[in-house]
Amino acid sequence: MVTLTRRKIIKAAICVLILAACLFMALVIGDDEHRATALGWMPLFSVIVLIALAFTYVSVAQRSLRFYETADTTYCTRGDSVPFSVEFENRSLLVLLNVSVELFVSDVNGDVAQASTTSLTLGPHAKCEVPFNVPLEHVGMFQAGLRRIVITDFLGLFERKTVVEKTSHICVMPRVPKLGSLEFSDDSEVENFKILKTALADSLDYAYVRDYEPGDPLKTIHWKLSARSGQYLTRLFEKTISPGVIVVMDFHVSGQDVDESMELRDAVIESALCVADYARSKGLDTEICYTNRFGERRNLGAWDEAALLNLVAEMPQATGDELVKQQTIEHVQQIALNRQAQNNVVVCTANVGTDMVGTVIMARQSRKNPFMVCAVPHRLVDRDLERHVVQLGALDDYRIGYQVISASDDLQGRDLS
Repeated sequence: MVTLTRRKIIKAAICVLILAACLFMALVIGDDEHRATALGWMPLFSVIVLIALAFTYVSVAQRSLRFYETADTTYCTRGDSVPFSVEFENRSLLVLLNVSVELFVSDVNGDVAQASTTSLTLGPHAKCEVPFNVPLEHVGMFQAGLRRIVITDFLGLFERKTVVEKTSHICVMPRVPKLGSLEFSDDSEVENFKILKTALADSLDYAYVRDYEPGDPLKTIHWKLSARSGQYLTRLFEKTISPGVIVVMDFHVSGQDVDESMELRDAVIESALCVADYARSKGLDTEICYTNRFGERRNLGAWDEAALLNLVAEMPQATGDELVKQQTIEHVQQIALNRQAQNNVVVCTANVGTDMVGTVIMARQSRKNPFMVCAVPHRLVDRDLERHVVQLGALDDYRIGYQVISASDDLQGRDLS
């Protein structure tokens, strides 16, 4: 902003100096007879006319320039590049000598992450297409396209800016690997096949209802009573049912910089979907739990394309906020203490501290079958990595499984049993 203001001051000073020089020539140079003629004032008049023409030129050029943005898709998979193109059309008889076009890509927070500037020259009624490939390396909602257009006159004295308010939004979907195997509690599988079909098939086959608690399977919610009462109510059966797997996504991420935090966040999201896909493929009732960007807890029982689009749209950013960290720990604790909740609890997190490890151990002590998928920065190797995950050693004492990854690709075909 300071640079632009200084540039405008310099241009204004140059105009004043040129006009002053022309006025000096008209009043001082030559005799009185010469100064009284139109020829004597010609330099001054010429400069004034040129400045007026330059001002008129940029005003007409701004009104005459049209642009059209196109994108091949509104969503893609992480790691893909989305091709953009912007077509410009000059609808006047003028030659647009200097048109500066700025294209951009935002980060998930809406701030400009990458920008490129291109200069164009358009003849009368000419068209020009500017291609722009957008690399998208992280999961989330992004903006991309044309940011602003700057038209400069032929003297370089005046410019007109057009700020583009409407931009394209791109939803970058998770890239989910295929897990080789993961051992779940036998009790859960037995419950799933022998009890779930009979107990939940008849909505009247329950003992009583209570308020919904975090970790309650979606299939145990009494939807009719919930609709009448205005709050979720859970059906309780004579025999405790724990059919399947609940996967918790922890968005408390503390990286060295924004890129590292986003990489850890991607690993958490994609590993959670990877485990959930595997559990679902084994016929287990599976849910994904997370807290969205509005602080609301969500239970995702299906993750088709529409559900994933909604998940990506409302998921929170990577944050080192201690409040988010505490909320996730409390959520896991509630699931661990809820006898009605799923028996298998998988926590996908970048938090490998004593607080999260202790919470997972508490889940084991509450007769759950926990498992941790721990995302760590890829820069950590050897001793640095050992020091970073040293707290995970406590899980071995309780025979709790865990897997350390730096990206979700580390789970491709991996045997976690």
